[in-house]
Amino acid sequence: MTDLAPLPTDFQVFRAVPKLSLADYWDHFLARIGYKRSAHRREPGLYALGHPTPASPVFVTANYTLSFDALRASLEGIDGYILVLDTQGINVWCAAGKGTFGTDELTSRVISTHLKDVVNHGG
Repeated sequence: MTDLAPLPTDFQVFRAVPKLSLADYWDHFLARIGYKRSAHRREPGLYALGHPTPASPVFVTANYTLSFDALRASLEGIDGYILVLDTQGINVWCAAGKGTFGTDELTSRVISTHLKDVVNHGG
């Protein structure tokens, strides 16, 4: 699910697919019952979904697997990017309250992923 995407860029962009696997559903089950709570994380960074272009939309989420998987599963048929923030494995709602899903982390992740060099949304 997270192999490097074959995109025309010198930056690391992971590949994401909208279809959830049996392993994803197993991870969700384990997360819901609280098993190894801090282990349910995705690597922060930029993920390509489908066949994005520089004009494709960018969606932002937390690195908690249930948040990431809910977003990617809802984007079936959409070519775009998912920017995953490092929320220390906390969901978007709680991370926003805790301060790990906010402007500082978003700005840092936009810079570290070279997002301005991947997308061109005009200005």
